[in-house]
Amino acid sequence: MPFHTPTTWPWVACAIILSLAIAICGRRKNARLPPGPTPFPILGNVLDFPRKHLGREFAAMSKTFGDVVHLDMLGQNVIVLGSLKAARDLLDKRSANYSDRPSSVMVELVEYDWLTALAPYGPRWRQHRRALHSVMAPDALSQYEAVQVDVARNFLRMVFSDPQGLASHIEFASASAILKVIYGIEIREANDRHYEMVDRMRAVAETISIPGNFPVEAFPVLRYLPSWFPGGGFKMWAADAKRGRIAHLRVPVQEGDGRGGKSQLCLWIFWTWVHTDEDAALQIKNPSRPSAIKRIFQLEGPRTQAEQSSELYRTCKDVAATCFLGGADTGNATVGAFFFAMAAYPEAQKKAQRELDAVVGTARLPDFSDRHRFLTSMRS
Repeated sequence: MPFHTPTTWPWVACAIILSLAIAICGRRKNARLPPGPTPFPILGNVLDFPRKHLGREFAAMSKTFGDVVHLDMLGQNVIVLGSLKAARDLLDKRSANYSDRPSSVMVELVEYDWLTALAPYGPRWRQHRRALHSVMAPDALSQYEAVQVDVARNFLRMVFSDPQGLASHIEFASASAILKVIYGIEIREANDRHYEMVDRMRAVAETISIPGNFPVEAFPVLRYLPSWFPGGGFKMWAADAKRGRIAHLRVPVQEGDGRGGKSQLCLWIFWTWVHTDEDAALQIKNPSRPSAIKRIFQLEGPRTQAEQSSELYRTCKDVAATCFLGGADTGNATVGAFFFAMAAYPEAQKKAQRELDAVVGTARLPDFSDRHRFLTSMRS
């Protein structure tokens, strides 16, 4: 008798459900965890987890349960930190205890394990952190000021010509700034292939980062389900995300360097502009085009042994792409919050305008050279 008879599948389904329920109950038993919403059977707090406006929803949750909130996501424990103090106490002062990252099946399936924010704590993560510090240190930020001024002025021209498209202009400006800072790439139009890549990669990273989106994260054994089996749709999604990324990235690699073998880890930009000839690739003799990639090589290269050069290249690719994705989102949020604040508090906007006019005048736009004058004005 074949295994898949009509009477067999209900028993298989019941066995799976029972196994999941036992696993979840076992995880919850005797756990000493912070307060949080009452979990539902099996589902836990999946229905309580916000799908949009995360900051607003988590802030409301923290007002009810405190600065440290626990959520049960299909048996996985998720901790929400609702204040700067709580974040510093746990992630800064006790970083040795809380620096690790949970393993993720979806990260493996879509091959996003290069992302620093999703990497487990260890030697590779520490190397990423050192490289990130080298490009984000205060003495490094000054070399990107010209890029920020150029992008800001192009953004203002776009807003002036099309005020109704403010949201899309903010997204484009953030993406163009981070591409130029990290890779030295300049884009001027929203349909640029690099800009489209930002959105595709960011959408995948956001989707796999939200707890509760995929049951396989709570029950890794589900990864062995065939994609056609009920509940195996996540495998089709992961395959599409991975296939779309590779298809999108392979063509530019072949166009850029003619070798076609460097599409690994969806970082073709790195291999298009940075080849194995370090001096030529980094354009050290032409410092007029600075980028984070060059700075990492300039600082880390001399300290790297010959046998470790491939690891340095990988670190550089991974860190650059992490900045690439994270910076675009951060830029969107920061600039968007500024416009919201100016619209919500018109008196503050008028005060800022008066100060701009007093310090800079009305004949030009401010730049970084005016910063000390603004500080003097604020102190007086």
